Amino acid sequence: MSDRNSNAKRGCHVRVISGVVVLALLATGYVYVFDHTRIIHLDEPHKKERLFFESFPTAEDINSKLSNVTIVFSASDDGVHSTLGNEVVYFDNKHALVQWFDGDKKLYHGRWAIRPEYLLLTYKGKWRFATIQVYCFLLAEVDPIAQQENCREMESIDDVIPTSGTTEYAPGDVFHLLEMKRPPFDLPRTKLTVAELQAMMAPSQNNAGARDVKQ
Repeated sequence: MSDRNSNAKRGCHVRVISGVVVLALLATGYVYVFDHTRIIHLDEPHKKERLFFESFPTAEDINSKLSNVTIVFSASDDGVHSTLGNEVVYFDNKHALVQWFDGDKKLYHGRWAIRPEYLLLTYKGKWRFATIQVYCFLLAEVDPIAQQENCREMESIDDVIPTSGTTEYAPGDVFHLLEMKRPPFDLPRTKLTVAELQAMMAPSQNNAGARDVKQ
């Protein structure tokens, strides 16, 4: 009889202790999220009120979009340069990337990752919690100290590169950037599409001596 009572008491203690542990873990998680939550008052001037109503891309959305794809970021239709000029980026399926900037004589190789950031958005007396993904990248050819600002919030799937122009996607490594040691020519500074760049590259790709291929 005493053994049965002892077992019952031990079971009760285990349940109580387990409950305390669960509550402690929940409290710890709450404190972590609260401490890592940024409050944004969208009523303030120069804030984006639309963010209160929009859904941000998830980690799954971004990982799926940036897998074995080439992206051309280009100037706007009126010929005005995009924020960072024309740029071509290839993302493989293992979070590696190759970048080709206009005005540069070399390619840049790097890695990218995303991490969540928690937001508390307020607007006209209402509030909501949201999770936004932060995209970060690091290039091997650039001093890490100069890359401390290489992170940006992904309000949309096209925020990988900030641009006032156009963003065009093409499946695969369409310009063979992984095979190159350096670009075959300078990217133009005017509006550029995937098809136009493919046409520009055709002569150099057909000429075996015009492209320095990795051995």
